[in-house]
Amino acid sequence: MDRQWPQPFFLAGSQKIAILLLHAYTGNSTDMRLLAQALNRQGYAVLVPQFRGHATGEPLDILMAGSPAAWWQDTLRAIADLQSQGYQQIACFGLSLGGLFAAKAILTQPTVIGGGTLSAPIFTDDFSRIPNQFIHYAQKIGQLVGRDTYSQHRELQLIQQLLPRQLADIQTLAHQLRPQIATIRKPFLVAQGGQDQLIDPQAGQRLADQISTNWLTFCWYAQAGHVLTVNQAHQQLAQDIINFIDKLK
Repeated sequence: MDRQWPQPFFLAGSQKIAILLLHAYTGNSTDMRLLAQALNRQGYAVLVPQFRGHATGEPLDILMAGSPAAWWQDTLRAIADLQSQGYQQIACFGLSLGGLFAAKAILTQPTVIGGGTLSAPIFTDDFSRIPNQFIHYAQKIGQLVGRDTYSQHRELQLIQQLLPRQLADIQTLAHQLRPQIATIRKPFLVAQGGQDQLIDPQAGQRLADQISTNWLTFCWYAQAGHVLTVNQAHQQLAQDIINFIDKLK
């Protein structure tokens, strides 16, 4: 029997504002489900797309089919999907890698009226923990699909060859965004966990420091780790985002 991998999903709503949620690197739509459901219960339509190469059962797809350019196109396609359903006011939030594209959408897309980042690596140059996280992810997927030892070893070799280039491309995108952050003139939420073990927890504060207080909402979860949408902060995060979006009306 073929394994069923996570799929993009859309939750219909009755409010004028629609919400776009972008998942993390090596993540998938499941990481955003709890948040999407909490927002949908408030009447908001929520679209959770999936970045190219993710949730395929083949970790190399992220490195070979995906790229920052491809993922930006995925983001634009998701915005267009919401617009085609009649939504001209969109709030966009992204987790980690997704936060880079959420920030870019807020900066460049007129129908994106606000949004924010959750544990986003915009103001950090330390990506040193990500390779081990990617390897762990690949090993876990290999076990799930029953990949033999030789195939697993070969895959990990290819990952180690290809991953540095993609991480460098992601860093380049972050560097391109940095000088633009101070120009934000839309409501912008920055959420960060104080126990983030994947990126520097102070990256959230450095991002917040670049945004005018007229537009900034800063949410600090002192005891929370990186994946705010599913860890112990997820309920407070959902409420904070609901409060933020309610003010966009």
